[in-house]
Amino acid sequence: MKRVPTLLLSTLSTLVLLAPLARGLALAGAPASELAEPRTAFETRFAAVNARPGGLIAATVASSAVRSSHDVRARLAEVDLAASGTLQVWKTFLPSVGVTARYTRLSPIEAAPIGTVVVAPTVGAGLVPAGSPLLNAPIAFDIPTSQALVQGTLTVPLSDYLLRLPPALAASAANERLAALRVKATERQITVEAYRAYYGWVRARLQVIVAEEALAQAKAHLADARANLSVARASPADVARVEATVASATLAVERAGNLAALTDDRLRTMMHDAAAAEGTAGATAVTSPVAPVAPITYAIGEDVARELEPFAASELPKLWKEALDQRPEVAAMSAALDAERQQAKLQRAALAPRIDLFADAIYANPTPRVIPAETSFRFTWDVGVQLSWSTRDAFVGDQAGKSADARVAALEEQRLAVLDAVHAQVTQAYLTVREADVAVTTTKQALVASEEAYRVRRDLFANGRATSTELLDAELAVTQARLDAIGARLDQRIARANLAVALGRPLA
Repeated sequence: MKRVPTLLLSTLSTLVLLAPLARGLALAGAPASELAEPRTAFETRFAAVNARPGGLIAATVASSAVRSSHDVRARLAEVDLAASGTLQVWKTFLPSVGVTARYTRLSPIEAAPIGTVVVAPTVGAGLVPAGSPLLNAPIAFDIPTSQALVQGTLTVPLSDYLLRLPPALAASAANERLAALRVKATERQITVEAYRAYYGWVRARLQVIVAEEALAQAKAHLADARANLSVARASPADVARVEATVASATLAVERAGNLAALTDDRLRTMMHDAAAAEGTAGATAVTSPVAPVAPITYAIGEDVARELEPFAASELPKLWKEALDQRPEVAAMSAALDAERQQAKLQRAALAPRIDLFADAIYANPTPRVIPAETSFRFTWDVGVQLSWSTRDAFVGDQAGKSADARVAALEEQRLAVLDAVHAQVTQAYLTVREADVAVTTTKQALVASEEAYRVRRDLFANGRATSTELLDAELAVTQARLDAIGARLDQRIARANLAVALGRPLA
């Protein structure tokens, strides 16, 4: 038998041991007429784990992940915060009503006389009879040493209703739209991550079966090699090479089991599935010949061997336009720009004078408007209009408006960057879908050709016209073709999910 380098032979042997996985998946997606031949042990195991009733599907994982996501809940809290901001704007511009109650103790002072007056102390009110005595009396008012006052003030900001309220409400509404769009964007991001995690978990689950079947076949090969050595049909080097393969396969089983448990735990964490975490969701243990690993909680509910219909061809400009119209990220940038533009208008409103209506109701003892002061409670009121303007407010408002303009310019550049990113993402996702569809077709054709080549090579080997190395090469080719066909089907599903997110379409 022609000898090949040890590394190459080890690689070829490992891939040959993976052949049952590919064949099982290929048969799982084949018509019933092609399933007439008896199933191998691996094919039976694959059929038992694929498309199980009640098992997980990608859409279920995505729905649970979105519903329980901490990021989504944080975004929803931001929506509530934005809504409270709108309510706060309305409350800020409501007419102001203030109430003041005050008691003041005044220092005593001596009232200075303001003059004198002639009085007739012996005569009452009316005409003074002739000959009545007259006196020259000084005039002085008592000054109270305490005051009690209750005052209500109403202020109506007329100019704010014209200059400040409209942009403040528009900015707040834009912030609400922005918060809602961020929720949608976060939900879509978590959804596509859930799809990727699901198909990664499926790969890991299938690798467990591959590794266990590969180890079983490696042990069977080792038994054959030792038997051949006993009759001098194999060398000790051949046996050692197979022993190394068994050791590698044993390690592969352990690694595959750990990866399956890790991806299973990732799904459980992503969905926040407490029942599964407690092992109450029908856990199936992934057994390892070396050491037990964590139980696998979920079953594969999706038929991963089924091919998808080819994606309908479309022109890229149409897809770009669809993405720009549907992507929440693009709409979110527009909402952020609207909010900043309105903030700039709001800040510049300080450049204009303020016009306020005011009204006061005063109940005081003594009343300030009564002269001379009376030590009794009296009610008075006043109404007026006030025009005010401040250089400080004008300078601050102008500078704040310039800062808002700078933020608008920065957001505009960010928006353009988002458009470029969406453009590139759509192009890449579309081309990847087209490539994945072609890969499904071409790998199927390659599988048919490699299986025929393997059949011919096997017949030649049976007739002594081909070496075992040549047969091993044929087995490698058919195994690789089957693995490529399987990988193409999983990649096709991931590519569809990525394109749906890139276009802003709902994921099925």
